Amino acid sequence: MDIDSSESVQSLPMDMNKSSQSDTWNLPSNLRKALRKHVHDQMPIRLLSFLPDGSEMELVERNEVFHRIVRDIKTHLNQATYEEMIYDKSLASTGNQQITLADAEESIILTLVQKHTRYAILSHTWIRNEIGEVEYKDWKTRTSKGAGYEKLRIFCEIAARQHGVTYAWMDSVCINKESSSELDESIRSMYQWYRDAYICLTFLADTTSIANMRYDDWFRRGWTLQELLAPPRLKFHDKNWDPLTSADNDKCNSEVKDAIEAATHITSHELISFTSGYEQLSDNIIPISRRMLWAANREVTRGEDTAYSLMGIFGVSLSIAYGEGAERAFFRLVKKILNSVAEVWDIFNCAGPLQSDCQSYHSRVIPSSPRNYLHRSTLFNDLDYGVSNTPREPITLTHLGLRVRLLLIPAAELSTQLYIPFGQYSGTVTAHLRGSIGLARTYNLLDRKAFYTSARDRRRSTHITVAFGILNFVEDNDTVSIPGNSLAFGFWFYNAVGGQLTSSKGRKQVMKTDKPIVFQLAYNRTYSQYMSTIDKKDLKKEGMELMSLYL
Repeated sequence: MDIDSSESVQSLPMDMNKSSQSDTWNLPSNLRKALRKHVHDQMPIRLLSFLPDGSEMELVERNEVFHRIVRDIKTHLNQATYEEMIYDKSLASTGNQQITLADAEESIILTLVQKHTRYAILSHTWIRNEIGEVEYKDWKTRTSKGAGYEKLRIFCEIAARQHGVTYAWMDSVCINKESSSELDESIRSMYQWYRDAYICLTFLADTTSIANMRYDDWFRRGWTLQELLAPPRLKFHDKNWDPLTSADNDKCNSEVKDAIEAATHITSHELISFTSGYEQLSDNIIPISRRMLWAANREVTRGEDTAYSLMGIFGVSLSIAYGEGAERAFFRLVKKILNSVAEVWDIFNCAGPLQSDCQSYHSRVIPSSPRNYLHRSTLFNDLDYGVSNTPREPITLTHLGLRVRLLLIPAAELSTQLYIPFGQYSGTVTAHLRGSIGLARTYNLLDRKAFYTSARDRRRSTHITVAFGILNFVEDNDTVSIPGNSLAFGFWFYNAVGGQLTSSKGRKQVMKTDKPIVFQLAYNRTYSQYMSTIDKKDLKKEGMELMSLYL
């Protein structure tokens, strides 16, 4: 009997007769469709297939995986048993609501698909010598000798014997790198494949115990960051393939979590609660700049992989274009993040731009590498993402540069003269300027000197007004709210008339700094960690100005 719809399920006889089973039973169409969709949409392009003891390894494509799983389900299930499972499920209830046969079938299908599509996945560092990894191109001519083959064999054996799976994925042998389309799909999908794996086995080739695992080369590679964060269930193995713990999931082992934090600075909470992307406001959302920091000191073989390996971390997708260069690839990653994340201002919680004069950037404020985030400010780690700081006007990249709306606050360099605030707000900020060793300039925010006088650049015969543009302010139709900690760009405005920046017909220059510019504004000389709200009509009175700039 082929079940094609929920109606056919509801017409099943109440008296299930197991004797009606047939050796030629075909899987119900709903189950086949769900299974085919899962295999082709969520599983790797090809997998290693082996017997329950890990022997007789084969490389099989998705379609063959689908047919093998169908045969396996038919071996362990028959029509009568399937119908009985649905009927028994329908007898269960949630509160006073009874489960319908259609819902019961959907639940049974989900259970069967999850059970029969399990696969193990390997996280490792590649062997770098003449007898290296077994790769896809070598599969048919492989021998049973060499460290690469031994790693492959032991991985499959542990997956089968200890975790009860007969499918596995290993990047070296399961990706045909000679196919550009396959390589593109594999790199884009790799985070998902690690996330959906039944178990991730991690081989630490330089480790003998939990005490020294933090020094393993695995913690310094670019791709292994997502391989650490994506899998819900992970097991570490030492250089002899012995498990480091007896735990079912090493992500829940306190000693391992401490070692991971020592090696990566990823806290236990971040390790457990991490999710890709920024789909919703949540207390578990980890700031963009902190995710970038995790990748700052990691190494990759191809420069572009610095960006490609972070796609899953930020929930974005890039086309793969080896040869474009590391900076161009990272620029495209930043652009994708700008288009995908609401609380996007934190991407500028970094040192000033480091990139070379690459014509494709169109902007001098876009970071060029995760290394820009080594000196990020930690003041934004515990933001309340339930309170939206989403810019009212989108931050966009155009051919004119980065278009961003800022709340501009003029400032005067610290001097021996009396500091008199222009309005009711005051404060100081220090900018660690790049290009001058140890040079840190301190400015008085909203100092009257910034409005009634300006510094003169004798070399250029121009006047300079300094201003700082707050990124993470909140704006509505009538008011502007300034947070306790403000993240800002610094500017030199040339030929500006005092603090009147809008009327300036001169040019502007963005400060290049070794640290992000962060400050707190004081109201009536009393610092507050809460937002200060100002009516827009009062901004001019306070010496502040809203402006959209191309940077």
